[in-house]
Amino acid sequence: MFLRQDEYGRYFSALVYLPRDRYTTGVRLRLMDLLMQELGGTAIEYTAWNTESVLARLHFTVRVPTGNELPMLSDADVERLEAKLAEAARSWVDNFNEELALDYSEEEAAVASRRYGGAFPDGYRADFGPAQAVADMRRLESLTGPTDFRLNLYHVDGAPADENRFKIYWVGGSVSLSEVLPVLQRLGVEVLDEHPYELRRSDGTVAWVYDFGLRMSGDTAESISDDVRERFHDAFAATWTGKAENDGFNSLILHAGLTWRQAVVLRSYAKYLRQAGSTFSQDYVEDALTNNVHATRLLVNLFEARLSPAHRQGSDELTEGIVEELDGALDQVVSLDEDRILRSFLSLIKATLRTNFFQRDPQTGEPHSYVSMKFDPQAIPDLPAPRPAYEIWVYSPQVEGVHLRFGKVARGGLRWSDRREDFRTEVLGLVKAQMVKNTVIVPVGSKGGFVAKQLPDPNVDRGAWLAEGIASYRTFICGLLDITDNLLPGGRSSRQGRRPPRR
Repeated sequence: MFLRQDEYGRYFSALVYLPRDRYTTGVRLRLMDLLMQELGGTAIEYTAWNTESVLARLHFTVRVPTGNELPMLSDADVERLEAKLAEAARSWVDNFNEELALDYSEEEAAVASRRYGGAFPDGYRADFGPAQAVADMRRLESLTGPTDFRLNLYHVDGAPADENRFKIYWVGGSVSLSEVLPVLQRLGVEVLDEHPYELRRSDGTVAWVYDFGLRMSGDTAESISDDVRERFHDAFAATWTGKAENDGFNSLILHAGLTWRQAVVLRSYAKYLRQAGSTFSQDYVEDALTNNVHATRLLVNLFEARLSPAHRQGSDELTEGIVEELDGALDQVVSLDEDRILRSFLSLIKATLRTNFFQRDPQTGEPHSYVSMKFDPQAIPDLPAPRPAYEIWVYSPQVEGVHLRFGKVARGGLRWSDRREDFRTEVLGLVKAQMVKNTVIVPVGSKGGFVAKQLPDPNVDRGAWLAEGIASYRTFICGLLDITDNLLPGGRSSRQGRRPPRR
C-alpha cells in the first residue's frame, strides 16, 4: 500500500497492489471498510485495474470531514494499516491452511488441505472460522464407518446462557430431520434452528455437519460442563441408535442430572407398573418424575445403593440414609397422584431382589442391552392377587417379558404374546389355569410371556417377522438366566449370565 495525505485535509489517497487471483468483490469491500474505519472517512471512491499482470491495482480515495486538520500518519501507522489490509485480503482457505500448519506436520497439513481445502461450502465459511473448520475436520476424520457419527454440544461466546449449539458429524447420505428432532425434543430442549452443511471432499465422498440451535429452559439452562456434555452426547447416541427408547424419561437426563442408563431403570419400573395394573399413563408418570427431580434422584440412588456390587460394604447404612431422606422428600410432594406414583417406585425398588443392570457382557465389556429384575411380589402392595412367590421382569427397547413362579419347585412354559398392553394379566391367567390342571403332577406352576416390540409387518416379510420374534425370545431368556442361580458341584450356586442354545 502506498498512502498519501492531501495537503488541505480533504482526503487520503491509497494505492493498493495485491495478487490478481486474490482480487474479488468481497476482498475489495473488506478493504474499503477497513480504510474507512482506520482513516475516519465519510465516503470512499475506487478505481480498479485488473490486466494481464500478476498484480491487480486498486486506487482508493477516502474523503474525510472538511475543516479538520488531518493527523500525520507515521511510517509505523502506515505499516500497521498495510498489515491489516493484507490480512483482510487473505482468503478463508489461506487461513484454513495456516490453522492446519499449527496442528499437523507439513506433510499431514498438505494432505488435509488437498482433501478439505475446497470441501467446505460458502455457507459454512460464512458461519465458522478456519480454526473451527479444523476442529470439525478432525471429528469427521475420526469416523470409522458409514454408521459412525460424532456429536458436539457447545456454547457460543456472547450467546444467552440458555442457548447452545449442537453438531452432528456424519458421512454418507443426509440425515432426516424427522429422525433427529424428536430425539432432541424428548431430551427436554427446544430446537431453535438447524443448518446442514454438505462437505464434498476431494475423493468424492460426502460428509455432513448438522448444526442445531438449542434452548435449555429452567434448571437445565446452565453452563455446558464436561459432565452435562457427556450425558447429553451419550443419551442422544443411545436413543438415535435404538439402545434407548425415545420418550419423556430422556428429559430426566438434563432435568434430574441422570445418565441415560439410569433413566432406563426408571423406564423399566414404569413399564412394569403399567403391566401390574397401574391406572396412570406413561406420560403422567414421566411428568411426576420430572416435577420432583430431587425425589427422582434419590430413587435412583436407592436402587444403586441396594443392588450395585460397588456398595456391598456398608450398604445397609447407606440405604437407610437414602430412605430417610426420600421419605422427607415425598412428604413435600404436593400432588396426591404424584405421591402415589413416587411411592410405587419406592415399593418396587425395595422389592427388587436381584438385577443384571450392573453386569457386563463378557465378550464386549459393554452393559447388556436389556434389564432384568427379580421381585419379591409379597412386598409390592399394589400387585393384583394372586401374587407369585417370585417374579422376574425383563425390559429392553426390543422386548418386554415377565416370568411368574409360585414356588421353588414349579412347572410351566413360556408364551409369545401379542397383548402388549396387558400381557402380564394374560400370563397370570394362564398360570392359574395351569396350577389347577397340573396340581397332581406339581404342586405349583410357573409361566412366562413376552412381547416383541419391533416386529416388521408379516404380510410384507414373514421371514423377518419370525427372525425378530426369535431374537426377542433369546433376549428374554438371556434376561431370565442372567439373574438365575446355576447349581455347581458341592451345592454351590453361581449367576454367570448363561446363554440359551441357538435352537
